Amino acid sequence: MQQSPQKEKRYKGQGRDASKGKEKFQQQRIIRASSQPLLPMNEKQKGYIRALEEGVSVIVATGYAGSSKTFIPTKWVCNKFLNDNLYKFVLSRPAISNSKSLGFFTGDHIEKISIWLTPVLSTIKETLGKEETDLAIKREDITFIPLEVVKGLSLSSNDPNRPIVFLVDEAEDLTKDEVIKLITRVGKNCILILAGDVLQSELKEKSGLKWLIDFMQKHKLPSENFFHVDFNHVNDIVRSDVVKNFITCLQRDEKQEKKELN
Repeated sequence: MQQSPQKEKRYKGQGRDASKGKEKFQQQRIIRASSQPLLPMNEKQKGYIRALEEGVSVIVATGYAGSSKTFIPTKWVCNKFLNDNLYKFVLSRPAISNSKSLGFFTGDHIEKISIWLTPVLSTIKETLGKEETDLAIKREDITFIPLEVVKGLSLSSNDPNRPIVFLVDEAEDLTKDEVIKLITRVGKNCILILAGDVLQSELKEKSGLKWLIDFMQKHKLPSENFFHVDFNHVNDIVRSDVVKNFITCLQRDEKQEKKELN
């Protein structure tokens, strides 16, 4: 059926508008990426970002809440997306907690994991925008994987232009076996990031993250494959003065309690 000249004209106009809209969207992405660069706020953050840029295979980030352990890799990957770099961002976290478990939330494993990873998703949406985030999830450029299904997976990419960044948040609650399972999954063009605070572990046994740090130090594992940054000073806290002052007071009380016990 032949289209009327009027309809044909309208379709052509829509094509031009769509093209302009795409160009405008791409410009907005570039502006957003360039206006919010990932700038280190201290030397430790600088080393953390450098390890990501160099593609270190296993990165361990430990320390206080509010020190950007999770924010930095999330923001770094989002900026790669905005600059049209093809990355696959995989997110996970242990299903361990004193008061909550995945079973307390409704939905399937993916929906439950995404609830626990809300802080990470907030950073992604703030950087990419909701529409681009939803699209990235639909394309599986951003995915959520329960740790239970990691065994048997190969975290590798045959395409050096499409590397995998696997971020495990709250990694202080990983067991030794889970850490070993994760590291032995790391293949080509993959960065595994374990972020957590070993002092906040809710495991009854020794934290697998603490075991890994000790293991790395004991065997002096090569820096091109393993990197550890420890945000262990209150001045490493960048979230707010509220958090910094609160942690400072907590430390003061803990020292006083130890002194009284002795």
